[in-house]
Amino acid sequence: MDKELVVLVNETVLGFLRQARNGRLSFCYTDEWMARIDAFPLSLSMPLALREHSHHVAHAYLNGLLPESDAARRAIARHYGLSSTTAFKLAAAMGEDLAGAVQVVPPDRLNELKRRQGTALIPEARLGRYLDELKTNPGALPITEDAGRFSLGGVQAKKAVYWVNNKWYEPRGRTPSTHIIKPPIPWLDAQVENEHFCLRLAERLGLSACRSEIVRIHDKPNIVVWRYDRQRRRGARVLELTETGGSVVRIHQEDMCQALGVEPVRKYQEDGGPGMKAIMALLSGSGRPTADRRRFMAACLYNFIILGTDAHAKNYSVLIDHSHYRLAPLYDINSVLPYESRLDGSRKLAMSVGGQNKWRAIALRDWEKAADECGYPFDELVDQLTKLLNAAPDAAASVLNSCQAAGLDSPILVRLADQIARRCGKLKRSFEL
Repeated sequence: MDKELVVLVNETVLGFLRQARNGRLSFCYTDEWMARIDAFPLSLSMPLALREHSHHVAHAYLNGLLPESDAARRAIARHYGLSSTTAFKLAAAMGEDLAGAVQVVPPDRLNELKRRQGTALIPEARLGRYLDELKTNPGALPITEDAGRFSLGGVQAKKAVYWVNNKWYEPRGRTPSTHIIKPPIPWLDAQVENEHFCLRLAERLGLSACRSEIVRIHDKPNIVVWRYDRQRRRGARVLELTETGGSVVRIHQEDMCQALGVEPVRKYQEDGGPGMKAIMALLSGSGRPTADRRRFMAACLYNFIILGTDAHAKNYSVLIDHSHYRLAPLYDINSVLPYESRLDGSRKLAMSVGGQNKWRAIALRDWEKAADECGYPFDELVDQLTKLLNAAPDAAASVLNSCQAAGLDSPILVRLADQIARRCGKLKRSFEL
């Protein structure tokens, strides 16, 4: 007999994930969900036009909801007494709060999930110890007793929390998390400050980026990110996530690997993952294709300028509702510019530009080829690139001032702002812009 998991969106059953005896997965929408006027697909790789979907896309989607680190997956399996680290078993144990609007639970836990809700206060000292442990044990799980079972994809260690009135809580059951805390990557100096700087610089340059803040927890810096796939609402009014009252609602989203049915292990283009051409083609079907394709091209240019070399397909997402999908705000951006040891000529971008992925070798002709592959006007690309190169040095200096005013005085940020200005000058000269 097949094993089964129930897939819910905001407490409504959307469909079922099933695992056959041979381990193969399938996903099936319910008739009730397909008949709803406000129905949307679990994934763009599993359109509502088909009721049932095969192992390939179901597994890629489910796997994309889970940690990528083998160490984290093994730790989760040990904690919950699982016999393996398959995506199905891990999701069954960890699926109460995931990226987007979905929850994935075994049928026998469905009623318990609907009954359980609320939050538990996390004392700051205890949270600080937990985040220290998370740096070396990415599979670290609940902090408080009876905490919810939550999963976040990707490699970097992180924790989903409920944050309101400057206090930290761990949600349980059907209560959504509102923020994500990421402690620093131990071997990369001032990494969280770097990420915060790059997100705020993107915003300063007119790119939509998730909200972030550097928060000292137990006297150590961490980056706190407001979840763009969550909203707090009171009636028809949308509130800030930090406000009290109302209720928190999940907003559906998925990353580009999930949307294109690609396993997380293939997120880099040179490993077979989606590149600019595939993502631009996907965005041609969005609710606002011209704007979304322009935004994505600007993001690719931005990551090229600041050397955000880890901008792979899982670091871009779409927000999905019943009428359309659209490009999500930018997130998880870091620059290698302030780290001299990482600036060797062989270093590659996560996505190639016109077939070239070595950052030092990329020329304007490669961007012309990329524009042609993507069906994107080259003159518009050049205009975007020119504006970014002209604006980035002053914008970086302004963001640096804001960071320093907020107490972020790392030399890495000073070097980052300086290197961005230098790189913009070099690119303008070499590209003759």
